[in-house]
Parts: sequence; structure tokens; C-alpha cells
Amino acid sequence: MAFREVRVFEVRELLRLWLRGQGLRAIERLAGVDRKTVRRYVGAAEALGLVRAGGEEQLTDEFVGCVVEAVRPHRVDGHGEAWRLLVAHHRLVHDWLHRDRLTVRKVHDLLGRRGVVVPERRDVTVPGTPATRPPGRSVGAGASRQGRRASIDLLPDGGSILRTR
Repeated sequence: MAFREVRVFEVRELLRLWLRGQGLRAIERLAGVDRKTVRRYVGAAEALGLVRAGGEEQLTDEFVGCVVEAVRPHRVDGHGEAWRLLVAHHRLVHDWLHRDRLTVRKVHDLLGRRGVVVPERRDVTVPGTPATRPPGRSVGAGASRQGRRASIDLLPDGGSILRTR
């Protein structure tokens, strides 16, 4: 499954399913949330005192809010550490993609050599990101509206897929 933010009402529902005796795989299927994500939320809820035999009245708004905060700590600007690392190297990444026409995979490797470690899949906003990936070209080719939202998937063979929204 691709990354997506789990909404608070979904957290409440997956915890409700767990309290009713459903397993992690069943909750994954019923709630449409990855099993590892379900495990993180259930683990955080148990650490905060949720008891499986305690009933659904344990799921107060305050409790669910604490669970969400434990799993997904507050981000002042809405972005995490990987985003901040990329922003700090924005000019360099932009030049590699647009001037040198490197693949996103190569940029990822070059950043790693500089000690900048970010996940291989990021949702990024890059000024001048191409609206589509031209056939046979790297991510840096083409022009588009600036600031367009894009998902960059890095493939094992060094290629990449760019999806814009």
C-alpha cells in the first residue's frame, strides 16, 4: 500500500474492531489500513492503557487523540524530518534534476554519500517538476507549472516514476 495519512475517525474504527476481537489482518481488510500501521496504532493504544476486554467506552475523543499523537507526533509545519532535509538541499537537488538531468535514484544515492538519508519514496513539491514523465527521459526533463505536487517512486533498477496531482 502507498503512504496515506490515517484519519482520526479511521483510528477510532480500527481500535473499535480490535476491541471486538478482530485480528490485525481482518482489520487491515475491513478498515483499508496496512497491517503494520494497524499494529502501530494498537500498540500505542495498549501502551496508553487500552484493554481489549475493557469495552468501547474506553475510546473517548481524548484517548484517540493521544493515540494519534503517539503514533504520529505533532509537526509544527506539517512536514517531517525527511522533508526538512530535502528543503535544506533543495538548490542542489534541483540542479541535479534539471541541469544535470540525473535520475531521482541517482540523486538519492548522491545525497546518501553526503550523509543525507531520506526514504526512497517521498511526496515532494519541486518548483518546475515536470507534469508528466516523457518516455525514455529522466525525471528532470520537461517543464510544468511551478510547485506542482508530485510523487516520485524510485525503482530497483535505478529508474523512477513521477506522478503529479
